[in-house]
Parts: sequence; structure tokens; C-alpha cells
Amino acid sequence: MPAEEPTEVYTAMDQGDLHWVFPDLDDQGAEGVRGILERAAGTVRRLADHFGVPAGRTGAGLEYRREHIVQIPALYGSATAAGIAFHVELAMPRACLWGPNLGPPWGIHGFILASCADSHHEGEDWAGFPSHTVAEVETSAETPVLAARDLVRAAEWLLDRGMSRPPEDWLTAKRLD
Repeated sequence: MPAEEPTEVYTAMDQGDLHWVFPDLDDQGAEGVRGILERAAGTVRRLADHFGVPAGRTGAGLEYRREHIVQIPALYGSATAAGIAFHVELAMPRACLWGPNLGPPWGIHGFILASCADSHHEGEDWAGFPSHTVAEVETSAETPVLAARDLVRAAEWLLDRGMSRPPEDWLTAKRLD
């Protein structure tokens, strides 16, 4: 019996294609956006290093995700340690996973999830454990350059918060925007 293919596949940003997120970007624009996004990836890696964990699934800081056969038009970055998940994403909006892209604008979202035992598991998909949001920042951008810059700011926001208190303080937090 052949092995089942994974339902989610993660690809490091430098091994993927920026056109998955920014379909109309020309080659010159792609280089500029890639440089800005590398700053965001480096920030996510610094956060992960602070906690002694890998940066996301690939260790690259930012990564693309494919579900089944659908390439999701988004970049993700995360660091998960001791029941706390720090997550940042830049995504082109869609009505559903299989629907057409609806953007721009691109949505940029940074959030911190803490594990919890209650029955409301809003963050389980992202954190991999039952969790709730304790802090978040969200914005949108009309151009690829602005979206990339906002992703850097969201990653820096996560880094600042991640380094501001020990993980156990996040576990007892209810909501700390």
C-alpha cells in the first residue's frame, strides 16, 4: 500500500515562488520585496533562537504552505515553545481555500497563542494544541512592498513581545493587546 501524501506541505520562502503570494510582481519588484521579506524571516528566526526552537516547520523563518493540491497565497512564520505560539502571516484574501484570489489588499496578522484546557480551541490549527489568543496585531496593505514592510513590523512586534516576558507569563495571560 503506498504511503499517503501529507495534507500540508511547507516550503521555505527561498525555495518557493513569491508569485504564489504576489502574482503580478515583476522580476525587479520581486527582488526588492524578497529583500524586505528576508528581514521578516530573520526576525522570526531570532525569536525562535531566543526560545531555542525551530522557526516554523522548515527553520527558514518564513514559509509557504500548500494544503492538498492548493497552494495558499500566503507566507507564514512561527516559533512555538512551552505552550506558547508566536505566529505571523501575510496573505492574499480568498473567499475559501479553493476560491480565486480576492486581493489586494494583502492581510498581515501577528498573534500570540497560549495553551489552554477550556473547550474553546480557536488557535489549535496554528499552534498544534488547544489555545487562545493573548495578543495580536493586524493590518492590510495595497502593494507588495507595503505588505512586506508591514510583515517586518508584525515580526518585530512578535519579537519584542516574545523577549519581554518569560513563556510562563504568557500561559497565564488572558488578553494582552
